[in-house]
Amino acid sequence: MFTDAYLTPAALAQVYHGYSTQKNESLNRKMSAVAPKDRFYGGTNTLRDRANLVVVNDSIGSLQSFQSLFQSLGIKKNWNPILSEWARRQDKSTASATTWRSKPGVKKKRAVLKFELFNQGIQENKRAKKDGTYYKSGVAVTGEM
Repeated sequence: MFTDAYLTPAALAQVYHGYSTQKNESLNRKMSAVAPKDRFYGGTNTLRDRANLVVVNDSIGSLQSFQSLFQSLGIKKNWNPILSEWARRQDKSTASATTWRSKPGVKKKRAVLKFELFNQGIQENKRAKKDGTYYKSGVAVTGEM
């Protein structure tokens, strides 16, 4: 059987690891927000700067990122209090959302919804097959033009 190569202990160990891919997905989303794929940033340092911003912001938060940036630029005092307040609120919002998403009840509700949507898709596919409107590969050619 063609799946035998994927069911060996070595192959399964590669798939089942103790690391989460959520951090990778999170960083990918943040990176695509600051450097969309439909723009070209490769010719300058802009792409590197944007990636650094995402990593620093994700690692230490918005407020500390700005404080560190401004300190390295020699701006130790009198930086915009509105920016400071925005960064503080961003950090608070991020921490609050992380705490909320990790609650067992919220996780269970998310899993149940995902399961229900999956089952709904299966039922829709069954109806479509029965009605003859199910997606198939190939091109439908009719005599009508």
